[in-house]
Amino acid sequence: MESGVQRMEDVGKPIGRTREEELEALAKCDPAIAEALTVLKELSADPEVRRKAMERQAEIDAIMRDLALAREEGEKVGREEGSIAERVQSIVCVLEARGIRIGSETLQRVRGCDDMDTLDRWLCRAATMGVGEVLFAE
Repeated sequence: MESGVQRMEDVGKPIGRTREEELEALAKCDPAIAEALTVLKELSADPEVRRKAMERQAEIDAIMRDLALAREEGEKVGREEGSIAERVQSIVCVLEARGIRIGSETLQRVRGCDDMDTLDRWLCRAATMGVGEVLFAE
């Protein structure tokens, strides 16, 4: 029966190994991995193959950077759209809470607006305007 100490030593063996050492150890266990490793070594020794691989890696890196930028931009747009939707809902809620009726044209205009400054101005106006006043008055 294997002791707990022996199992811990076995678990710890891969720690500190280089990737090359891990590949060599796997190659000793599996002939297919050994053959693949040999082919990879031969290919990586070829300057033309190395050049093409480096070019391809540069292309992949550029694509990954573009994806990261696109994701950031998408998240930013999503946050802005969420803020706009919240502001529109706030305007409607304030008007309804104050008992001010909202006509369909007013509602359509508020929902169709995507300018935060305008929505902020309308929200302040919705909170302070008197009954009978117009939300969009400047």
